Amino acid sequence: MSGDPDTVYSASLWKAQGMSPLQVLTWEKAHLSSRFRLTFVGGEAAPTRPGIPGVPTPPSDPYHDASYEFDLQGAGIPPAAEMIVQAASSPAGQTYVRVDVQVSWQPQRAAAERVPAGVTAITITAQPDMNKPHDRPAPVTLTDPARVGKIVRLVDSLPLNPGGGHCSLNENGKGITLSFLGHANSPVLATASELIPNCGGVQFAIRGTDQPILSDPGSFTQQALSIAGVRWPGFNMPG
Repeated sequence: MSGDPDTVYSASLWKAQGMSPLQVLTWEKAHLSSRFRLTFVGGEAAPTRPGIPGVPTPPSDPYHDASYEFDLQGAGIPPAAEMIVQAASSPAGQTYVRVDVQVSWQPQRAAAERVPAGVTAITITAQPDMNKPHDRPAPVTLTDPARVGKIVRLVDSLPLNPGGGHCSLNENGKGITLSFLGHANSPVLATASELIPNCGGVQFAIRGTDQPILSDPGSFTQQALSIAGVRWPGFNMPG
C-alpha cells in the first residue's frame, strides 16, 4: 500500500480458467488500449538468462509466475499512472491473476507555501562534502533586486513533489542552502536546500517550519548559482 496521500491504489484478483500465466499476459496485452506501454517483464515472461558456470541451476518454480508492468501514456495523464498484471498457476494447474493499479496526481502548491513577500536579500551557503569538511566556500549574500527576484520566482515555480526525495548511495552531504531575508542580517523568512547530486526534491521551510518537499528535475541548484553569478568548484555541476 502506498503511504502517499496523493496516490490512489487498487488491487484485484481473478481466476483464469484453462489458461497458463503466459497466455493470460498475451491476452491482456492484446486487449489493452494503445495508451498502455509495456515497461517491464518478470518471471517466466522475462528473457531466459544464461547460467553461471560453477553455480547450480535453481529448481524451477512450481507456480509458473509471470508479470507485465505497463505505464499509461497520453495527454492529460498523471505522471505516475501504472498497472502491473501478475499471473501464477498452482501445482494443481489453476491460474490466478492479480492486477495492481496505481495513479498519482500533482497536488497544487498553496499560496501560503511560497516565499514570503518582502525578501530583499538572499544568502547562499555551501554544505560541504562530509569527506572534505574543510572544503567549503564562503557564503554569498545577494542584494541586487533583479537577481533576488529571479531566485524567488525560481523557488516559487517549483511544483510539489508527491513522492518526496529519493536519495542515492552517492550522497555525501554536499549541497546548498538559500536563506531568504527581509534585508541583510535580518531574521530568515524562508530557506530552500538541495543536496548534490540531487535527490529529486528541494527541502523548503518558512520561518523554520518545514513545508512540503518541492520537485526538482535536476537543475535547481545550477540555476540558482547561475543567477547569483556564483562559481564554486564541485557545486556548479549537473545534479
